[in-house]
Amino acid sequence: MNKISCDICIDLMPLVKDEVASDDSKKAVHEHIKSCADCKHIYGEEVIFENSEKKILKDMQKHLTYMCITIIGVGILLGSSLTESQDMFYNILIMPTIGAMAYFSLKKKSIYVCVAVFVASYLKCLYDISAFLLEDGLGISLITPLFWSLIYVALTIFGILIAALLHFGFSKED
Repeated sequence: MNKISCDICIDLMPLVKDEVASDDSKKAVHEHIKSCADCKHIYGEEVIFENSEKKILKDMQKHLTYMCITIIGVGILLGSSLTESQDMFYNILIMPTIGAMAYFSLKKKSIYVCVAVFVASYLKCLYDISAFLLEDGLGISLITPLFWSLIYVALTIFGILIAALLHFGFSKED
């Protein structure tokens, strides 16, 4: 068999160690290691690779989570701003979508999105009717935003439940 150079042997070593090299390559590396002390020393060392793939995946997952949280925040603000307009019935679609996105991006922490929906919609409704606070009385002026906020939270929970059921239905059994 032809002798191989040290560079070729070093290039083939990871393949031989991982058991993915061909039989001829394995044989060539083992024969070279018998005759070369430097390559034998290198072959015996444990090569530690950085787990860069896991780091990249973790960074991508973190980036996607932040992007989803931003989209959820924009959706909450959009839905809250539509409350006192003629387009308020779009919230029947917006709020469950926010809930579903929250479930898929945050899993168990998606319930915090319901709190954010409640606070944002309550404050927006309270701001919208602040001119009528003195005319209608303080009690009715504080109850009306509460009503709308609870409706939006219920729609968000509905979206979370739909997403959870879809996740359960399509998940593979182990």
